[in-house]
Order: sequence, then structure tokens, then C-alpha cells
Amino acid sequence: MKLTELLSTTYPWGKIEEDGANYTASFETKDGSKIEVIFSELNLGGGNRAWDVEFSRDGDYRMTGGGDAIKILATFLDIVEAFTHKLPAKYLTFSANREDASRVKVYGRLAKKITSFGYVDITEKDPKPYGQNVERLSAFFDASPDDKHFLLIRKDLVS
Repeated sequence: MKLTELLSTTYPWGKIEEDGANYTASFETKDGSKIEVIFSELNLGGGNRAWDVEFSRDGDYRMTGGGDAIKILATFLDIVEAFTHKLPAKYLTFSANREDASRVKVYGRLAKKITSFGYVDITEKDPKPYGQNVERLSAFFDASPDDKHFLLIRKDLVS
């Protein structure tokens, strides 16, 4: 079975709920674990904002090895895609501790997949050509060098 076929099987999930400056969606896995996907607003000033995306399994943000990773990640991607349609986010970010090499690798693959939703992965690129907002995000990320930060920008904003 190809990876694209594997990623097409998702868990059922409800809707994306607004909670103040955050949006959340959740679903339950076959073992009864609750997965939450949280979009937290990062205010960049001037009415601009980025959305930091994170997910947890029963409140644990580490990779748990609890099984069913492909279906969980497929559902995560489904939720991210729905969020980008609901609220066309200019910027999406997420991060992983650099010491957790497997998570960094998985997040790199997720960033690549999110590009199919109309985003450009500028994680490893110089932020200056992308404008002041990306420079602000980059400076914010520089404050936590223990983490590998992933940054995606909506394709229509890239010249």
C-alpha cells in the first residue's frame, strides 16, 4: 500500500471549535485515546497573525509510540486542511524538540504534505524575502533554539 493510500484513511472527527484565540478539533483512536489538534494564534502586529499547530494524545505532547501513527497523522492532516479552508491562515507553524529526532523527521514530512494545501514550506529559507511578518516569526523562533521550527506561508503570498 502506498503512503498516499495510507494517509487517506482517517478517524472521524467533529468540527473545529473556536475557544477564544484558539481553535481545537479532537478525535478518539481505536484504543480510546483522545487526540487534540490545537491552533493557537500568534499575533504578529498590524492585524497579521500566524497559527501555531500542535497536537497531543491524552494531553501528552511527546510521541507516545501508542500505535496507529499513520491514521492519527492522516487525521491530523485532514484537520489542518479543513482549518486552512475555514480560516485561510497566512502562516502555519509547528515545532519539535531537536533532541527528538523522530518527531523532527515526522514534522518535516507533515510540512511537505501541507504544501499540497496551498502552502510553501520556508523552514530552511532566509526569512527576509518573505517580509516583516516572517522575520518576526523567525526572531520569535530564535528565542527557543532547542526546538526545530517549521514555517509555512500561503502560496499566494509568495512572489
